[in-house]
Amino acid sequence: MKETRTKFQEFIEDAGRHRVFEQESLAFEATELISTLMKEQQVKKADLAKKIGRSKAYVTQLLSGSRNMTLHTFSDLAFALGHKVKLQSSALARSKRETHVYPFSPTAGCGWVAASLPPSHSDAGQISDDFCIDFAPAA
Repeated sequence: MKETRTKFQEFIEDAGRHRVFEQESLAFEATELISTLMKEQQVKKADLAKKIGRSKAYVTQLLSGSRNMTLHTFSDLAFALGHKVKLQSSALARSKRETHVYPFSPTAGCGWVAASLPPSHSDAGQISDDFCIDFAPAA
């Protein structure tokens, strides 16, 4: 039986493209997490900028992805919003496995999850926390 691959699976078969995809996915998760926290707390970009001693334009650039966000800046933004960031990693998907991206509620402790599942697996309800950027209120 011939395995059917999606365009995405074909795209990430190249190690260089897969690496760039992982970089962009992580950057997207980080900006979405900060944006979600801002929305939940009704914090405006100008208010967040003031808390970290930067301009509103700087925060806008970070959240739009036009400025590279360092881990230090990511931590500063989360801290200013009363949170700390915890990182978690997992092995990359193997070539004969499928990678699926599912949105999870950040209020449940996770933003987006990329889960590696065997091709025969179809139950999205059993996805683990692979590639999850977790956050928790600062103690």
